[in-house]
Amino acid sequence: MLLVILSWCYLFAIALNLGLASSRFLKLQLKNTATLLFTGLFSVAILAGIWAIFGRIHWEFQLALLLLNGLILLWNRHNVGEYSGAFYLEFQSISKPKKLLLGLLVLTYALICSVPAYFPDHEIYYLQTVKWLNEYGLVKGLANLHLFFGQTSGWHILQSAFSFSFLGLGLHTLNGFCLLVANWYAISNTENPKTAVFIPIANILLFPFIAVASPDLAVVTIGFVIFHLFLEAFDRCSAAQFHTVVLLCLFVVYIKITAAPILLLPLFLWIHHFKVLAKKVVVGYVAALLVFGLLVVKNTLLTGYPLFPMLAFQDTFQLDYALPPEIHTFAFNPARRFDFFISHADYQQLDGWQILIRWLFFSGLGSVLNVAIVLLMLVVPFLKAFAQLKYRLLYVAMSVQLLLLFATSPQARFILHFAVFFAVLLVAKWIRDKKKVVALGGISCVVLLSLGIFGWHYPSRNVAFSEQTFSLGNLFIPAADSSLKTSYYQASIGNLDYYSPDANTYIWATGNGPLPCVNQKQLQYLQYKTGYIPQLRTHHLKDGFLSVKATRHDPK
Repeated sequence: MLLVILSWCYLFAIALNLGLASSRFLKLQLKNTATLLFTGLFSVAILAGIWAIFGRIHWEFQLALLLLNGLILLWNRHNVGEYSGAFYLEFQSISKPKKLLLGLLVLTYALICSVPAYFPDHEIYYLQTVKWLNEYGLVKGLANLHLFFGQTSGWHILQSAFSFSFLGLGLHTLNGFCLLVANWYAISNTENPKTAVFIPIANILLFPFIAVASPDLAVVTIGFVIFHLFLEAFDRCSAAQFHTVVLLCLFVVYIKITAAPILLLPLFLWIHHFKVLAKKVVVGYVAALLVFGLLVVKNTLLTGYPLFPMLAFQDTFQLDYALPPEIHTFAFNPARRFDFFISHADYQQLDGWQILIRWLFFSGLGSVLNVAIVLLMLVVPFLKAFAQLKYRLLYVAMSVQLLLLFATSPQARFILHFAVFFAVLLVAKWIRDKKKVVALGGISCVVLLSLGIFGWHYPSRNVAFSEQTFSLGNLFIPAADSSLKTSYYQASIGNLDYYSPDANTYIWATGNGPLPCVNQKQLQYLQYKTGYIPQLRTHHLKDGFLSVKATRHDPK
């Protein structure tokens, strides 16, 4: 826990310094701590994304980041000193119960980040994705080794910048810090005290994502701040407010491309205040081009497709390491997008309405969340706030996100940012007493502390976790990165030597195995389905991977 809190102090200092510098350089006029910190994190994510194109995100990047922050601090020391005084006054202005709640939140999230993580995607590709970034940066054709590695997110890039792997730590504390920042926003936002309802709701829904490098938590927390900034700017919007919304929305898209409908919000602002903003959006254009360019380069390097998972421009580049169309078709056909709750045979026989019913009721916890989201969509139009155009436009953006969810992969976490925001509005209608909200936040922290200490498992039918719980040593040093119940052995296929989890491990899982790590069952399965196997492009891992047609001499 102590090491986690120290890493957060470092994160706070770096993000705040870069956030203040960005605010001054771009004339954003940022004063709120949360927006400053998220803008600073966005700056680090962009810097790390550029760095990863050319090399590993290791001690060299950390040294460059420290030197850059030192130079910025010398240039911007007056603003840093001015903000420090303002932040002290902001902290002093909140009530004692809220200060106690904030302290409890710090302890709760630090403990959760210190105990073993039990989240399937963490063991399937989060750990390995960050590990590849730390050791090699963005590797050409990495998706050929493991399909999921092609989904490297801007959030994974940012996490790799703060994992401190070169110290032998491998920390995954960024999500805990991000949720803490959003909670501070909810606690300190005196202009709209109802936002404090976010704390217990976020604790309940986002708990499984706190100790892993999940982009979903970042989208929810940053999205929560964006929605409030959008509402504040809608009636009277300055160029600074508009650019703040644009930058944070681009950050969300850089983190998770499926959250692209959030870009409708700055578009709505631009249309609504066209006369004011038409000639003052240069910063937004430049930032959008930069983010789009980084996404294209990242996708091209990892998969060979600039707009992955779309196959557009595949004939334009014709890269030797591009993911073969046969593998892409197998991975992204409609039936596979729904296969976590419906079989291929059922998908062929059922109509759209029957598939929707299956989605609503396919499992216990998932069904509760799915039904809640559908009910929320039905209830929101009856809220009093819905009479205002700005809330209706937010609802339009949520509806577009819901349509995108069904067109890609119908997983509730892809719309969780909108769902959490409107859930806060709904709950705030019945819980208006600030003391009750703080009490609920405290109760949710106690529940999370208990789960962290006594152990919990994310419900998974596939990934087997080892039995680990909180130990006294975790008060100082976090638990091991991986909780995957497995051992590793070395295997080879063609010119590729790799490490595989044991035969009892879920086919897509890799855990924290040595690089390159991929499940032998996965390679055999894809060879059977597509006829391809991964191979090294050269004799060096840093030069990447390609897929080749298997021959009879390739081991089965």
